[in-house]
Amino acid sequence: MRLYCLLISLFSIYITSLVLALPTSQSSVQSLTPPYSLPLSVHLIHEFLPKTWVENIAVRQNGRLLVTILSTPDLYQVDPVNHSAPILIHTFPPALGLLGITEGALDHFYVVVGNFSVFTDVTTQGSFSLWEVDMTTFFPRLNTSATVTKVTDLPSALQLNGATTLPQHRSLILIADPIAGAVWRVNLTDSQVLKVIDNPLMKPSGTLPLGINGLKVWGQSLYFTNSNTGNFVRIPIDPSKGTATGEASIIATNGTGDDFQLDARGNAYIASDFVNELTFVDVKEKTETVLTGGANSTILPGPTACAFGRTRKDREKGGLYITTSGGFMEYQSGVFPRGGSVVRVDVGKGVY
Repeated sequence: MRLYCLLISLFSIYITSLVLALPTSQSSVQSLTPPYSLPLSVHLIHEFLPKTWVENIAVRQNGRLLVTILSTPDLYQVDPVNHSAPILIHTFPPALGLLGITEGALDHFYVVVGNFSVFTDVTTQGSFSLWEVDMTTFFPRLNTSATVTKVTDLPSALQLNGATTLPQHRSLILIADPIAGAVWRVNLTDSQVLKVIDNPLMKPSGTLPLGINGLKVWGQSLYFTNSNTGNFVRIPIDPSKGTATGEASIIATNGTGDDFQLDARGNAYIASDFVNELTFVDVKEKTETVLTGGANSTILPGPTACAFGRTRKDREKGGLYITTSGGFMEYQSGVFPRGGSVVRVDVGKGVY
């Protein structure tokens, strides 16, 4: 009987060791392939008034969305659950508009502010700055506002656009300069500004110079879009400094990528403003799939950026929130039948 009990005990220990050796939930997530049924459905969260270009998005820990407006210098909170009216968080006069937004410390967001006109395509070089929006003080029911402070001016920047935070050093913000074809780094601790990457694949081309646009860090690489060339590019970096450690390489050429979101495997969901598409790029296979929208489609008019939701329901469905301009051609024609919007596309459980 004792021998039997000993064998049972050893068997239990063996089984437990096998269970503990199984991949973690993060590894399990990375092994999944989303079961796409195309085109994916687009669910409207909120549409703003005509002549409202919704430029970028960040998701708060409570699931609310912060969206920047490029046609006016306004930052709004959008509630994707209750679908209540958007709340104006702050206006940044005398700037013309807001661009990239990224989260540093929890519920502390950093917004790119400057003078670029979506109506004339004119940039005022040297007008750009980075601001902190502390949402920990924002309680509408108590009538308390977000705390907004300027971090620093970036007078040497030609034009700023997308922004991202270094995951290993959350006091360092990287910002794309699409005219200079470079990346600036802002140290939130001492407000020091430094150009950390200047690469040929970031450079603009064409009559409307718009090179590097969106940028994100995953592992030891910086990924970015180039709106003029249509390239989606990866460059190895020092993840604690944001400086390049190797040569850049083109992963895909998806047309006219704006900003994007990376999933748990490092694959990209790219908002393509000029062609009204949401594109999935498998980074390992270097393949591209249009998930929804299209050049002749009105279902996704001018997608500009996207971000995964942070609630349990979002994770269960793979909720990807997308901002839109209302349609790039509206600003070229001067006719504005639609406003920019926030929509949701469910890309499948287990992608993040």
